[in-house]
This record gives sequence, C-alpha cells and structure tokens, in this order.
Amino acid sequence: MENIEKLKLLSFKELLHQYSNGYNLLSKSIENLNDDLLIFRPIINDAWTIKEHIIHLVDCEINLFLRVKFSISETGKEILIIDENKWKDKLNYNNENLYNYLDLFRLIRIIITNLLIDINEKKSKEFFVMHPKLGKLELKKQIGIYVGHVFYHIDYIKRNIKIWKK
Repeated sequence: MENIEKLKLLSFKELLHQYSNGYNLLSKSIENLNDDLLIFRPIINDAWTIKEHIIHLVDCEINLFLRVKFSISETGKEILIIDENKWKDKLNYNNENLYNYLDLFRLIRIIITNLLIDINEKKSKEFFVMHPKLGKLELKKQIGIYVGHVFYHIDYIKRNIKIWKK
C-alpha cells in the first residue's frame, strides 16, 4: 500500500516510467514458481490463485489499452467496466496458459508506453474517459491506477507464496 500512496506524488512522465516497468516487477514476482503454487488457493474467504491474479491483471490491461485509445481519439467517451469475479469464475483462468498472458501484458505495456511517451503533463490531464463509477479519468490518473494495480496484486502473490511455504 505504501507504493500506491507514493504514486500520487509522481509526474505523468514518472508514472509512465513506473508503468513501463510493470512487466519486470510482475515477472520477477513469479520467478521459479511451480505449477502447483500458481494454482494454490489459500484458505481465505474470496482468495484467488496467483494465476488468477495475473490473468485478471492482463484482462484489466486490455481494458486500459482501450481506455487510453478512447481518451486520445474520443475524449470524454463513457467506458465499460467488468465484473472481475464473474470473469475469473466463468472464464476459468486456471486453465489458461499463463505465459501467453504474460507475453500479452508485456506487449500492451510497450504499446501504451510508446503511444504516451510524447504526451506532457498538461496533455495527460486533457485526455480522459468517463468511468460509470469513478467519473472523469484523465490519462495521468489511468496510468497511476494501473501502476498501483500491479503493486496491489504483487502483494497478494507474495501472500500466497508465504502461506504456501508454511
């Protein structure tokens, strides 16, 4: 949580740099984990497996890809939101190929970073979408949310690893 609070103080360029590093952080968090640990579900109410956390992150990243493009090309457009639990349950994430999803995550991060690299602080606040629950989401806020989203899920990944090792 400490990392997420610090994000509010960063400039758009600093956030974009953090965003571009998200794949490295995520892949490092699951380095050398076996398949049993990837699908281990702690005995905690509403707990997810590590694989579910990662595939959820990728689904959200796909959502961000569209939000960023809408922000620039159709500023102010109302966007859709997903029900993460329905997606996790009905799409059976644990049967998916995790490494295909990690590749997709890496590619989306590269594409979005390259798309936004020349946008300055002022422009990052001019481009936005309308979220049904959160209201106006400027590019800067969108990138900040998704930087924090990786930290948030890495904390759960670490929790699952810790419980597994007990």
